Amino acid sequence: MSAWSPLRNSVYRAMWLGSIGSNIGTTMNDTAAVWTMTTMTSSPYLVSLMQTMSSLPLFLLALPAGALADLVDRRRLILIAQTGALL
Repeated sequence: MSAWSPLRNSVYRAMWLGSIGSNIGTTMNDTAAVWTMTTMTSSPYLVSLMQTMSSLPLFLLALPAGALADLVDRRRLILIAQTGALL
């Protein structure tokens, strides 16, 4: 078994590539937001605050979301989270 053997499964490969694309898009969005802030102001405080605020939700919600995923039915949790994101 090599490290690349899971990519032989087409469903896993599609999910993995989608995840890579999503992460690249998120990084581009965060970079563009901070870059826009640097063109709007020269204050290092506001630029750093912009970067902090873009990563704060992930930092604060990752651990509770992982604990919640261990306690409840994951399929139902994903459906509720996706419905909330839709709304």
